Amino acid sequence: MAMIYIKTNNLGAVTDYLKSDDGVVKQFDDFKPNDELIDEGYIYVHLIDLEYPLFEKLHDYYTYFDGQLHRPYNFDRKIIENILNGGN
Repeated sequence: MAMIYIKTNNLGAVTDYLKSDDGVVKQFDDFKPNDELIDEGYIYVHLIDLEYPLFEKLHDYYTYFDGQLHRPYNFDRKIIENILNGGN
């Protein structure tokens, strides 16, 4: 498990996330939020390793509320399982 930074709109939908130079989710394992990024509007959340492929492909459908990042709702379970198992 690592931490990531996300931005959300007023409804809690993920609108952006901090990316590494190669465009993938930038992971942090220090468990200490960067105040400068927080001041820029990012939210510091945890994401388990298994979720990274799904988050990268479907981040526009993730939501953040109650202090947690939530998977997309109303998606065909087969699509999600395919992504988690290394498919497209």
